[in-house]
Amino acid sequence: MDRSPSITLETGLDLRQVTSTGSILHISQNEDDFLCTEPEENKFIPIDFTFGEPVNNFELFEKSLTAVDNNGYVKKKVLEEGGGLPFYEGQTVTVMFAGYWENELEPFDSTAVNKPMHVDLNDNGLLPGLQIAIKSMLVGETSVFLLSYKVMYGEMGIPPRIKPKSDCVFYLKAVKCIITPKEGLLNISERNMFHRVHDEVRMLYSSGYTLYKISNYYGAVKLFNKAVNMLHKCRLADEKEEEKQEKLLKKLYLNIAICSNKIKKPLKTCIACNELNRLNNLWNNAKALLQNARALRMIGEFDEAEKSLRDH
Repeated sequence: MDRSPSITLETGLDLRQVTSTGSILHISQNEDDFLCTEPEENKFIPIDFTFGEPVNNFELFEKSLTAVDNNGYVKKKVLEEGGGLPFYEGQTVTVMFAGYWENELEPFDSTAVNKPMHVDLNDNGLLPGLQIAIKSMLVGETSVFLLSYKVMYGEMGIPPRIKPKSDCVFYLKAVKCIITPKEGLLNISERNMFHRVHDEVRMLYSSGYTLYKISNYYGAVKLFNKAVNMLHKCRLADEKEEEKQEKLLKKLYLNIAICSNKIKKPLKTCIACNELNRLNNLWNNAKALLQNARALRMIGEFDEAEKSLRDH
């Protein structure tokens, strides 16, 4: 059954979503200290990196792709596997993208660094080709799509920037997805009530864990840190919410410690372990003690690392 949108494409469509103590070291905990952006050699790129490359010949390129829709208007190749369940209406997906015309060196459209696009799959004003492409993805996935003009900008286009009757290639990365809140998307620059933050933090944790499983440690640690910052900024109504917040923080800081060791950032592991110690979840946590010892060993604190391992 053909599920592709039945939309007449005589002119360019709505582009509003397209353009757009003990052995713990006491280290400065400025917000910048929590960011991991520089990639390791031969490792996955950070999720805020503008990606993609020009394609000289769409006809040859098409041979390596697989059709996503019944009409063959959207064709795809997975570059980096994702995980989890398929997307569905009622979710909001965060994506990075870059779009290229045939045989042109620079993208004609892309997301800005650190400013991904948030797509409400219920109501987004997206071009149907991008809608089909995003719905075919999983969290953490990076794919390249060849999109027919019939499900993109139509025969007219929007000259001079959008060419008439022209197919295009889009590189897409699905960074995360959340259940679309009834109250609308969160403004994370504001202090939100815990009940609103809780669901998004759980989705960030889940998305980060998926990235961890595919060895994208830089992407995972960014999502874990974002979740931590949201939890620290939210308003708590009672002790029950405080208990839930603390439980989530313990899980997040442990995962930050693990990922930071994976990418050889031991000082950031020590920061996470400092926080676990503050939450009384270090000396009684074998996994945290092991990560702490590994970080201490990497920075040359061998005596303290040995003490931590003995405690472990």
